[in-house]
Amino acid sequence: MDLKDPTIALDETNSADEPEYRTIKDPALQYAWQYYITYDTVSTTQKMRHNRQRRQIILLGFVATVIAVFLVPLPVANFIASMTGFSDFIMRIRWIFLVAAPISLSAMMAYTLQFSPSMAWVVHRVGAEKIRREIYLYRMDADGYSDTKLTEFKKQQMLREVVNVTREEIEKIDVPIPAHRVTKTLTEADVAAKTDDKADQGFLPLSATEYMDYRVIPQRTWYVNKINEDYQNLRRIRTRILLVGGLGTLVAAFGNGWEQYVAITTAGVAALTTYTQLKLYGQVYPMYHSTVGKLDAVVAEWMGLSHSLRDEPEHRASFVKQIENIFNDERLKWMDQATQAMVNGDQSLMRNVSDWTRGFGNQPVPEPEAGESKKDVSRRDVSESDLPIDAQAIVLTDTPIPALDEMPIVADEAAPIGDMPVTLLEALEQDSTGASSTELPKGEYEQDDASGEQEKLVDLHPSPEDLRNGNGKLD
Repeated sequence: MDLKDPTIALDETNSADEPEYRTIKDPALQYAWQYYITYDTVSTTQKMRHNRQRRQIILLGFVATVIAVFLVPLPVANFIASMTGFSDFIMRIRWIFLVAAPISLSAMMAYTLQFSPSMAWVVHRVGAEKIRREIYLYRMDADGYSDTKLTEFKKQQMLREVVNVTREEIEKIDVPIPAHRVTKTLTEADVAAKTDDKADQGFLPLSATEYMDYRVIPQRTWYVNKINEDYQNLRRIRTRILLVGGLGTLVAAFGNGWEQYVAITTAGVAALTTYTQLKLYGQVYPMYHSTVGKLDAVVAEWMGLSHSLRDEPEHRASFVKQIENIFNDERLKWMDQATQAMVNGDQSLMRNVSDWTRGFGNQPVPEPEAGESKKDVSRRDVSESDLPIDAQAIVLTDTPIPALDEMPIVADEAAPIGDMPVTLLEALEQDSTGASSTELPKGEYEQDDASGEQEKLVDLHPSPEDLRNGNGKLD
């Protein structure tokens, strides 16, 4: 249910019905705070859901890789079954896992993309901050609200217009999240719970000192805390990535069958990298660091003014505008950074899910022989000798069979390097057209220097037409 602006039909000229301004009864502030609280709540909820569901997919993919390494290869599964004595149970679990793992990963990814899209919490957070900025400008009579020619009613209309434009911008993105809540009259406690300082009730006009205490200092403290937190998290997770990657190199160096366990370390590195993108580690603290520096510069300039100048409305409005513009610039940069990170994170996650699913689907499934049941097949090991020679090459090398025009001709050891043909079809075409620089044209005669006699060259490379007509054999 959409929220209705209670002052939309208010007659400006009717002084008896004129509302109060910048108080708890200010309808424009009620309207703005209502939407700020709504978008703030939706953003917080969606962010938690977004991170939780993607963590589950990352964790499931890693666990699936670990289980696949130990259960999917039949020799390992047979060894586990022989050691535990639960042969049928182990084999049944193995087949269930082969079927359930890719289906579960694909289903979880589809559900997450539909009901927890990455942009949902980002656009609601940006919308909420845009409305909060406008609330402080309105309360401080700064920016467009500092025009002395404007009536209070016009200022209320400006505030409502910003809220409406923000709402329309969010709706244009088509985020399928029900954001609206049941309309109710906000109390001071509702708004105070969403301000940066509990002493700020969110409605009354503020002095410059109160603006510093309620808005600037808490926001700067938040930036500093986030800078240190983000940097520490980035350093920890990068260290883990390096350790896991180094462990994979060490395992691969052992050889003797240990190479198959490199898949676990590779999956671990991929999971940690995707989680880094999900949490935006290392992408926000440089931006926050720059913002803090800009805030300090503006505040230092403001504190350098005399008390009389700070009390003047013009200087106060200019100070508030500079501060809010800094917050706005940071918000726009954060949105670009977060959007790019979320898109890259989802693409990386989808690639990982695709790789995991394709990896499970490529497991060889042996066919039952005469008099053999499916249960016997599950116990039978698949070795190279059970496959045809061509199939062995495909399974071991995972290399596709080249097409006819890509198959190289095996040259004679005595043949010079420059005479080696390129491909089979090219060699045949060169022989039939006489285009090869290393072959004489068909039917041409060569003068023997020793005897002076002429002898006809033997056609050792028949053309495709000769092969089809059966004329390509030597006498």
